[in-house]
Amino acid sequence: MATPNYYDLSGPSTRIGWYPSGRGGPVTPGGPGPGTPVLIYSNGSTDVIVWGDELRVGPSTPAGTFVVAVVKTTGIVPGGVVSLGVLIPDVVVDSSAVSIHTIGVLAVHRGVAQLGAGQLETYTEMALKGTAALIVQTQ
Repeated sequence: MATPNYYDLSGPSTRIGWYPSGRGGPVTPGGPGPGTPVLIYSNGSTDVIVWGDELRVGPSTPAGTFVVAVVKTTGIVPGGVVSLGVLIPDVVVDSSAVSIHTIGVLAVHRGVAQLGAGQLETYTEMALKGTAALIVQTQ
């Protein structure tokens, strides 16, 4: 029994790959280093690979681990970003993938409060399902 190193999740118009211990493979200039957590997000029109300062991995809790990735800078308003939060469940795997269900939240942060009083984030929640697995990675 082991902890998964790859999560393949999908929801409405969304595909997410989560590599908590890195993707493996050759290191590319400007890309994530070996062992660096990586989240891949696709919504049909946007494909984003997120690591480093654009990725936050919360501590493990009894509910799982919350991972938040900045998937888009709006460019319209200073500080405006779109982020994706995914609750990664604790999973134990053996030699085969395990089915999982979880939730994701797409958050739009409007940035500066100069736009007036009010809530700075709006949320779209989504049900996610997929698999968690221990895959062989090359270095």
